[in-house]
Amino acid sequence: MINYLYEHLCHKIISCQLPNESKAEIGRALIVFGTKLQKKSKWSDSLDYFTQALNIFDSVGYADNHPDMVCASHHAESCATRQVVLVPQESSSKICIKYREVLHSNVTDPEGTSFELSSHPGYALVRLNDQPIHLSSGSVKWKSYFLSVALKDSALHGNYDGRVLR
Repeated sequence: MINYLYEHLCHKIISCQLPNESKAEIGRALIVFGTKLQKKSKWSDSLDYFTQALNIFDSVGYADNHPDMVCASHHAESCATRQVVLVPQESSSKICIKYREVLHSNVTDPEGTSFELSSHPGYALVRLNDQPIHLSSGSVKWKSYFLSVALKDSALHGNYDGRVLR
């Protein structure tokens, strides 16, 4: 349904006679939809939504420093994800999970703890791909995902059992 609305209505919104505030509300809704798509690892689709929001805000005459333009731009830039790689513990490029004490407390939250980063305020670990990669070593098999750093709105949530983040 959301894709139908996007595909068939968004390109008409800019040229229609809706009041500017109504157009702006639609632009803000596109940002929300784009964020939801990021949580499902649909990075290129989410970029389309953020770009369309920027186009709508531009059509109503918002300046580049308008809060809605800044928000949409920030979200669009977050689509340029960076893959997480292992670095030495003393590296200046390391990431630190903000709520690590909660993860180590052995308290399991059904919704999981946010993997928001204290080392990169406003950012979090996110899943880069929506389908797991199946790995094996001898008789041991597991599923894995590539991780990335993106806005905290799209943060992964999980629990730590003392050995594995899930």
